[in-house]
Amino acid sequence: MDPLTQGLLGATICGSLFSKQLGRWSWAVGLVAGLLADADMIVSLWMTPLDALYYHRHFTHTLWFIPIGGLLAALPFMLVPKMRLRRKSLILASMAAFASHAPLDILTSYGTPFFWPIDYTRISLDIMPIVDPLFTLILLIGTILLTIKRSSKVGRLTLLVAGLYVAFAATQHNRALNAQLALSEYRGNKVQIARVMPTPGNVLVWNSVYKTADTIYTDVIRVPLSSEKAKIIEGKKYLVLRQAQIFKKHKITEDSRLAKDIANFQWFTGELAAPYDSQKPNELADMRYMMQFGDRQPLWYIKVAYKKPDQPAVLIHPEFDRKEVFNKLWELIKAAPENAKSVTEYYPVIEE
Repeated sequence: MDPLTQGLLGATICGSLFSKQLGRWSWAVGLVAGLLADADMIVSLWMTPLDALYYHRHFTHTLWFIPIGGLLAALPFMLVPKMRLRRKSLILASMAAFASHAPLDILTSYGTPFFWPIDYTRISLDIMPIVDPLFTLILLIGTILLTIKRSSKVGRLTLLVAGLYVAFAATQHNRALNAQLALSEYRGNKVQIARVMPTPGNVLVWNSVYKTADTIYTDVIRVPLSSEKAKIIEGKKYLVLRQAQIFKKHKITEDSRLAKDIANFQWFTGELAAPYDSQKPNELADMRYMMQFGDRQPLWYIKVAYKKPDQPAVLIHPEFDRKEVFNKLWELIKAAPENAKSVTEYYPVIEE
């Protein structure tokens, strides 16, 4: 998630577990350790934009790096005499806060290769938005009260409330998945990959993306807070990338730079990269982040030159009217549009 939320979670965890040992320093240790994993963005300054996209949430977000990251985060506090005397608690607190970073990122759609280098799969549960103001506010209030009162009970209560919010988001995610299943079965699709992902800042409006053998379908699902059934706003469909055909046509070998760039982009997107414009087959979008609630443009895509297989792919962030897009999202958050259909119209047997 965003750095502020990561730091606040780390501060809350340290305050809950180590306030007696570290006193007022506990929240500061947790804040620094909770943020440190995102230091991989510094390394990305020396990379191409495409490589930087891949390597954010990479090795610093893995299981094996937790003890190293915890030790690094603790080092600055060793300069404080009182902290040196409590170095065991300091190191344990720092590791606990650092360990919270990757799991929180895993709850989002962006994902992280948590078990790298044993397993290179980007794990993403699609439960939480990458930015969630309400979740952040819960942690912010808890951290402030924890710092003022110096009570571990306040921190534990904050973690309980935050955990309940995550559980609620997981319930919303499950309801959205059920709606997507109803839609895909209604269409008679044989689904190979299915994802529903919360849109920025909320767990009411979800991007639905699923892939069949030859098509990627993108829709929007609104899951209300009440017991009312989910509503579906049908979207667009896109042809999958005909990689084998394209490579054969242009005599592209698997060891070429272009082939490797496409393979890396497919890995990053969870095999959901495809041309988003039939007139531009060399522009491959990350279909997870199509702005379906706005102008149906991708948040980013790569541009490849099929006739120049040794030329690297270029990452492109298209320009769009952010205000207009988020205004449309806000309208969806407030209420389903008139063209939205209840999930029961697709497959009444599916229970939410």
